[in-house]
Amino acid sequence: MLRSPKPITARMSERAGAGVDLITVMTMTHVGEATGIVRAAAKAGVPVAMSFTTETDGRLPTGETLGEAIVAFDREGEAALAYYMINCAHPDQFCDVIEKGADWTFRIRGVRAKASRQSNAELDEAEALDVGDGTRIVSPQDPNS
Repeated sequence: MLRSPKPITARMSERAGAGVDLITVMTMTHVGEATGIVRAAAKAGVPVAMSFTTETDGRLPTGETLGEAIVAFDREGEAALAYYMINCAHPDQFCDVIEKGADWTFRIRGVRAKASRQSNAELDEAEALDVGDGTRIVSPQDPNS
């Protein structure tokens, strides 16, 4: 991935000036990383769809739960956040941490799942790609799985 020498605030302002109506940020690993991006987007007046990745235990790589991360953003009044997503994780790795009926779960509006059940670290170290089984990306509670 190419990195821009421009500060994130300048890049967000350029995109807002070009007419974008939403910034989607993928594979956030911790709240601190995500906070800077959301604040820059807020200054530019562009809403953000924030997507966190989880480890095999359903937590962010830094140990926060999805609920803790979402509640922290919402408590701080990060108004630029349109909604949250989960990406780069197999549903088996996060289904158990979704608290049915909890307010924060209603803020999750998208999932971009991976087919592999391996951890991100295992995939990084793998000599061959584990393509997983895309037909098995269903909830463990699904009677058709």
